[in-house]
Amino acid sequence: MAAINDAFARYHKSMNYTRPVPKKRRPRKVQKLQEIVLTVVGLAVLTAIAAGIVHLTNKPKLEAASNKPVQLNFSQKQQRDVNTIGGAIGQYTAANGGVLPTHLSIGVSEDSLVMCNAVCDPTTSQISALSTYKAENVKLMTYVADLAAPDEKTIYLVPGATCKDKTTLGPPSANVRSMVLLYAGVSGNTISQRCVKL
Repeated sequence: MAAINDAFARYHKSMNYTRPVPKKRRPRKVQKLQEIVLTVVGLAVLTAIAAGIVHLTNKPKLEAASNKPVQLNFSQKQQRDVNTIGGAIGQYTAANGGVLPTHLSIGVSEDSLVMCNAVCDPTTSQISALSTYKAENVKLMTYVADLAAPDEKTIYLVPGATCKDKTTLGPPSANVRSMVLLYAGVSGNTISQRCVKL
C-alpha cells in the first residue's frame, strides 16, 4: 500500500500538478447592495418611460385646455368693463388737451361706446365691446349729493366730483378735469356701491 501511494506521489510530482485554487466569492452584503442598486435603476428607467408615454398621450388634451378661453364670472367681467371705460376716459382726456368728454354715443355695435364733445363720430375713438354694460347704460351725470348707481347694469360718470371713499361719492371738486365713476359692484351675492376716481 505504501508503494502505491509513493508511486502516485511521484507521478503527481512529475506532472507538476497543483491543486486548483477555489474562486473567491463576493461577500454577501456587497452582492445584496448591487442587487438593490440594479433594482432601483431599473425602476427609475421604467418610471421615466411611463411618464414619457403619459405626457405624449395627454399632450393634445393639455394643448386644447391651454387654448380654451378663460371663463370670467360676472364680477370679473364687470371689473374689466370698469377698467376699460376708465382707461378710455384717460386716453380721451390726454388726446384732447385735458378736456373731459361731454357726450357719450353708441358705437358701431350696441355694446360699444364712443366718447365725444360736440360731435360724436361712431367710427373714431370707440371703446371695444363691453361685457356686462351696454353703451346706453353708461351715463354722464351732473353732481348730486348722495348719488349712487341704481343697479349693477348701470355706470355713472360724474365730472367735477370726488370719492369720499371707495364706496361713497364725495363733495364737488373745483378741478374741471376731475371725474369719478360710480357703479354697483357685485361680489358673490353682495351688491355694494363703488366709487372710482378717474
